[in-house]
Amino acid sequence: MIDSATLSSSEVLNLSAVVATHGGHRMETVVGGTPVWFESPDVVLNPGIEAFVIAMLFPAFRQRMRLQTDVPVDATLLGGLAAMIPTYAEWWNVPTDTCELLMGDGATTGRPSAAAGLCFSGGVDSFYSLLTGHSRVDVLVLVHGFDIPLNDERRWHHAESSLRRVGAALGKRTVVIRTNLREHRLFKGVSWPCAHGAALAAAGHALASTIGSLQIPPTHRADRLRPWGSDPRTDPLYSSSRLRIEHPPSSDGRPMRIAKIVHDPLVRHHLRVCYENRTPFGNCSRCEKCVSTMTVLAGLGQLVDFECFDQSLPLSDCLDGLPYIADHLVETWQEIANMPQSEAVAEALQRLFQRRPPGRLARARHRLRRWWKKRCA
Repeated sequence: MIDSATLSSSEVLNLSAVVATHGGHRMETVVGGTPVWFESPDVVLNPGIEAFVIAMLFPAFRQRMRLQTDVPVDATLLGGLAAMIPTYAEWWNVPTDTCELLMGDGATTGRPSAAAGLCFSGGVDSFYSLLTGHSRVDVLVLVHGFDIPLNDERRWHHAESSLRRVGAALGKRTVVIRTNLREHRLFKGVSWPCAHGAALAAAGHALASTIGSLQIPPTHRADRLRPWGSDPRTDPLYSSSRLRIEHPPSSDGRPMRIAKIVHDPLVRHHLRVCYENRTPFGNCSRCEKCVSTMTVLAGLGQLVDFECFDQSLPLSDCLDGLPYIADHLVETWQEIANMPQSEAVAEALQRLFQRRPPGRLARARHRLRRWWKKRCA
């Protein structure tokens, strides 16, 4: 056994051997008594345990459990995960002695593919990486079950159709992978902003028979990095001898990224920034992510050309519909406010900056109301 960290906890989270079904297009294991699976209609999956080890590392870490499997795990990946634990412990304020990896003897899992993949959601960061990045991209990887729930087939069908058209237009192969990871009872107990990098890396490892590298688009500007689930300092540590995880840092903030892709017709038709699923398909054009993107486009004088947004409501009214600016978004909104805007939008931005975030109790009540509304829907 490889003991990659030290721990005093006695509770063990076991990962069973991976079972491949449907001609290799589906793979699953049992974690904590509940199945976790990945499947793809496009490619045969890599039936290794690595995808599931990565997926369950953060839940085990946060809940102070030992993560254990007797199945051989890639030695390169084990070394990366052991190096990652101290960083995550510092970021998420968890003692370093709260996670232990008890794995089968390290083993390599085969030769890497020559194809390079990119996590692609159709958002600003993924379009930016696709159109302006210096790395080669052969395969666009679309994941169903992360931003769009598995049971939201209507919205997913629209998104998949749109993003496959992008791949076809650029001569890239498009691969869809579906997973119930976010529905697993243990994964539900962790914060998605903290764990999404691991989830993306896990999906990549499930595709290790098809791609030899997976690029995760950057979220934050290189000089504004903060503890986050996907980060250039930690994502590469999810690499194995068969799959390299990449997260190229970027010196461009969100407004500059939009400025660099704004004239591409594929972006104008297919940009998808909304993840709150308020509408049956496409961008809701009312949430913070949509409205901030629309405001940048307005500052660039390009909003009218973006048919992917509903512009029936004046942008100033959309800004007035936002409750407040979250602390981690203040710098981005300050960049947006420095862009040339109409008088009505500039005044709406001023009002937005004046609105104060609610207290902790009010935020908790707001989250509870949203949860209850979704539960009753």
